[in-house]
Amino acid sequence: MALIRITFLIETMLTISGLLFTIPAYGGEGVNLVVAVDTSGSMRYSDPRDLRSDSVRLITELLRRNDRLCLIAFDEDARVTLPLEAVKKARSSLKKTRKGTPSSGRLTNIYEALRKSYAVLSEPGAGGGAIILLTDGRMDLGSGERDAELKRKVIEELLPRIRKSGIRVYTIGLSGRPDRDFLDSIAAATGGLFYPLDKGRSMHIAFADILNDIRTADMLPLRDRRFHVDSSVEEIKIIATRANPGRGIAIELPDRTIITSGDHPETTYWYGAKLFDVIILHEPPTGTWKIHYSDGASEIVLIMSALRLMVSVPGDALTPGDRITLTAQLREGGRILKMVPLILEEASFDAEITTPSGESVGIGLHDDGRDGDGVRSDGIYTARFVPDERGTYSLRVTVRGKTFEREKKFTLRVRREPPAVKTPVVKTKDPVTVAEKSRRSMKGKVKPPSGAKQPESGGHGGPSVPEEQPQRAAGGVSWMDVFIRFLVINIFAAALSGTILLTIRKWKGGKKDDQD
Repeated sequence: MALIRITFLIETMLTISGLLFTIPAYGGEGVNLVVAVDTSGSMRYSDPRDLRSDSVRLITELLRRNDRLCLIAFDEDARVTLPLEAVKKARSSLKKTRKGTPSSGRLTNIYEALRKSYAVLSEPGAGGGAIILLTDGRMDLGSGERDAELKRKVIEELLPRIRKSGIRVYTIGLSGRPDRDFLDSIAAATGGLFYPLDKGRSMHIAFADILNDIRTADMLPLRDRRFHVDSSVEEIKIIATRANPGRGIAIELPDRTIITSGDHPETTYWYGAKLFDVIILHEPPTGTWKIHYSDGASEIVLIMSALRLMVSVPGDALTPGDRITLTAQLREGGRILKMVPLILEEASFDAEITTPSGESVGIGLHDDGRDGDGVRSDGIYTARFVPDERGTYSLRVTVRGKTFEREKKFTLRVRREPPAVKTPVVKTKDPVTVAEKSRRSMKGKVKPPSGAKQPESGGHGGPSVPEEQPQRAAGGVSWMDVFIRFLVINIFAAALSGTILLTIRKWKGGKKDDQD
């Protein structure tokens, strides 16, 4: 009982002094995913190598054990080919069938595909989820009037119900034939995204990006096909697109050993598709790894680790001119890392924004209690920016320390122009637009936040800061703050030691009285 009392006192004192800030561990319920795949006859030409099957198989490798998957094939009607079931069972079912995706239908009924998908996720106990719809065409039932009527029902009747249920629909359009406006409207109405595949984007990468948007995963940054694994990483999943479809991927381990699909340890899982490989390793050795024979542009390294990068980004209701606040933090064992660990690691938080026009802009995140940052030195790093054009923005958030790296990717969609309303001019230090950040970066006027390290690429800037500032430790913390907190911690430690000794003496005294 005395030990419990002492433990409680320690936790209480640390919490009061701000050293122990417990946050529930990241996790949560599984995801229900329905994938509706076009099987009309035109897919024989749009997808002659049946990359649809490989992409569906990739999904089963990326979903987690508590997720569930359902497959629907559609042409003139829609059919459930794999009922909603645990991903492990779904993976086993797909391996047993070993059949490709047919392309024999005559027509394309997108309404029925969405209706059937929504019905699956609306069944008792399903609990909602997300839908991926893949097609190379448009609503086509052989009658212009019938097509128009079903499109109207999709927009006016079906999508409002889907959105109300919290279900997001992601649409993928193959080749140049799909009804882009219609597919884009479906995604926009439900908070999903539209992925056209006629700009060099691979189908399997689109599926991987969608899964990441549904539930963002921790990644390891790659530079020249290399990545660093630290001791907290429990598992890695490598997705590598082949530079030459006829030559498989090879992985170089930190000890310079080379493993391939035909020569790797039994503990390594390796799936080779037509255009990409998936490699899964548990308890990977620490050090620098390298991917060989990949295209060098679309590698992804997903990880499971106790050390996690958590990022907060806004929702999908964004317009040009909106002020966007981005926050990031590191958690380990459900607790936020603050001050001392980050100072020792010399950790820096950075973000890279890619605009709809393809321009990349770097900004730094800070933890100094200014310019949108709520509390100074609380371990929550902040940056603000203003999107100034419509379209899809890619966001990459990276934290780098001396012994570790983490990265997360997001997609932000700015959907419509803001209303033409005159607003009074207020003289405040507002965040500048993405375009302005880019112009300042090109002129060398954008500085990183205090204590942040410049990325190796040299392309990451940050919000403008006054030139004369007190000297700060890494992470935006002044050395005076460090000294004051050190003093406070020692005072609390002394008080805590006295309390513990007093408790132990009372406990021993009580025990002695009991013996007498």
